[in-house]
Amino acid sequence: MAGHPDDQAYAVWRSGDVLNDASVIAGLGTKNYGTFNTSNFAGMFISVQPGIGFGTVTIKHWSDVAHTTLVDTSFYTAVNGLGLVLVIPAITDAMEIKYDNLLGVNDTVVTVMEQTNLAGNRPSFPQSSPALHQAGIGVAAGTTQFYGPAFICPGLCWFHASSGAAAGLLKTSVVTTLDGNTVNYTITSGDPNVTIDRLIMLGDLPVAAGIRRQLPGAQQLIRGARAVADHAREPARLGVTLRHAGRQPVLFP
Repeated sequence: MAGHPDDQAYAVWRSGDVLNDASVIAGLGTKNYGTFNTSNFAGMFISVQPGIGFGTVTIKHWSDVAHTTLVDTSFYTAVNGLGLVLVIPAITDAMEIKYDNLLGVNDTVVTVMEQTNLAGNRPSFPQSSPALHQAGIGVAAGTTQFYGPAFICPGLCWFHASSGAAAGLLKTSVVTTLDGNTVNYTITSGDPNVTIDRLIMLGDLPVAAGIRRQLPGAQQLIRGARAVADHAREPARLGVTLRHAGRQPVLFP
């Protein structure tokens, strides 16, 4: 339709906030934010950010705001520092949301909701920051350290690793792992002496970024932009980043 975004039949991409709440929720308590009409939009953008703890976000899809028929119920986890950022399609004309505080003390939880026409046919998890970022790492000789993101994130992923250390000193990799330490399958690997920037595809499995110190000797201390080891004295830095197109609400232990 002429005059509408991208020639679509609707005139707006999203509404203003239908909810902007920063309530103190009692320990092991529940906050019901109410039921919202979604009949005029494709879905709902929801952000839930606990202040210090964690909890369960429950979304009920009702046939109407009067709660005549419950069609479906969805459950998600929100954790301090990670939160829950969700775009969920409106499969019915009304959506009810509540938060259960699973922390034993009071917690201030900031919750924002707005209607959107950018929803797809399945829940998506927009992410504005890397799923994993580690820098300033010390790795002992002959050992490997693993760093795992908090979520299982299937889909396209950008892997970045860089170091100013000598060639052959360090090896970085992205692996699948079920316990955080045992490698089941190596997706990609390389020497970060030459900056690594790769697009990789991840499946529905926990992953981790591994950093291995290849050469023997004293611990390689990586602090900011300088590192000193017994066999080398040179500026060094190491950064490892995983950035996903979206994230699934599956906590990685």
